[in-house]
Amino acid sequence: MKLTSLFNTLFLVASALASDIHITKNTDTVGNSEVNYGDVTVDSGITWNLVDAEYVHFHGDFDNEGDVYVTSDSASCAVNFKISGVNTKTTNSGQIVVSSGDSFTSPVFRIGGNTFENTGKIFFGGYGKTGLPIGEITSSSFHNNGLIALYQDKRNSGLVKLGAFLGSLTNDGTVCLKNQAFSQQGRILGTGCFDIGENGNVWIKSAALSITETQNFYFSSTGGSIRVEAVSAPQTFHVSNWGGDNVIGLSLPISEFGYSEDGILTVKCGLLPFYFDIGTGYDFNKMKQVTADFGTGIGTVINGGIVYQDDAPSSSRPSICATCEDLPSAPSL
Repeated sequence: MKLTSLFNTLFLVASALASDIHITKNTDTVGNSEVNYGDVTVDSGITWNLVDAEYVHFHGDFDNEGDVYVTSDSASCAVNFKISGVNTKTTNSGQIVVSSGDSFTSPVFRIGGNTFENTGKIFFGGYGKTGLPIGEITSSSFHNNGLIALYQDKRNSGLVKLGAFLGSLTNDGTVCLKNQAFSQQGRILGTGCFDIGENGNVWIKSAALSITETQNFYFSSTGGSIRVEAVSAPQTFHVSNWGGDNVIGLSLPISEFGYSEDGILTVKCGLLPFYFDIGTGYDFNKMKQVTADFGTGIGTVINGGIVYQDDAPSSSRPSICATCEDLPSAPSL
């Protein structure tokens, strides 16, 4: 038997053995180190609080209209949260919070399946001191019209992956990155926002997989960066509030750059241009080419970045960019 067939067989068996659950009243699940269910439904106005749950795996459809908290403060094992299945659907119109304390292992937040739809709020928070935290939503059909917040207390070499590999995601909401790096998997559609917070990074790995100009990349803090692979097809990226030590750069040394009256920063690697719509009001004389440190896991490029040695002319948050809220605390028992 081939390994893939064996894996699929084992998965189907595990899915069949996992019972469904419907949460209709406020529920605390405490101290269950391993939680397995098939289909999961959480009603509106209801809180499901899973405390010290180190391994939580849902094998079927997941429909949340309430508040789901999955937390662990265990020093030995971080939270491992998965929603998986071949044709499963994840729908969230409520709030999901997955949070892991400082532990010897790395937290895992992974949503797969066929369909992902979010009109609510999703938070994934962990410590970046140990190992490589995994943050992935790789559903074939991906549509975010709410808030997805991906936070760490410290940047490490872990990468956040959203959307199926070489597929597409539609973001009409806000994705928040704090001490996290987003690694592009495919096309990015929609009119949403990526909020690049403290030490956050957006890594555009293949501009040949197009990103709509209506998608906004907003620098909300310091130490953020955007890196575009210099072997990609030229296109225009919409960037807001670029200034200070936030970096716009490429994967290879920049040969020249310029700024037009209509607010376009052009960055070239050889003859290949990349365009960043940063808006008007910048002083070209305050733009400086630097060695770009894109952070752990992505690396440094000599003469590969541009910084603006002042605040952005306009720091206002674009209307499409929702406020990136702090990681919520789980309810007290």
